[in-house]
Amino acid sequence: MPRFSHAKNGFTLMEVMVSVMVIVVVIMALFSMSANRKFLFSNALKDAEANAYMTLLVGNEKYGFEKESTTLDALIEGFEVEDELRRKLKSTKVHITYSELQKIDMDAIDMIDGVEKAQKTESESNTPLYFEMGQSSIKILEASSSLKRLRVQ
Repeated sequence: MPRFSHAKNGFTLMEVMVSVMVIVVVIMALFSMSANRKFLFSNALKDAEANAYMTLLVGNEKYGFEKESTTLDALIEGFEVEDELRRKLKSTKVHITYSELQKIDMDAIDMIDGVEKAQKTESESNTPLYFEMGQSSIKILEASSSLKRLRVQ
């Protein structure tokens, strides 16, 4: 009569199923982290490009203090740029917005730090002095960038 050994020679079905589930959960977590990293990296690239285009707005006195839609080519009118880059920028539409944050009328201020203002000369009294603080924003496709500006009028 043959004798059967009761010794385990392998894994049970339940142990195999649990180990497969653990491996699947780990792999799914790795895929999720990878997808999240790719998403964040692509957004960072778009934001970096918008910040680079914002420097064009800073260097251009014609744009930035009003709401306007234009092309990037118009922002680089005064700059020397290679033709290939100019063609690329010509097709890129941007939307520029400006919102006034605060306006200070210096003629309305009678005292500065408790000391009365000195008498103005006749030429100074005809030209009011305003400080305007605002925020310029540039929106390009899905990315945008903004900066604070100070304008003296």
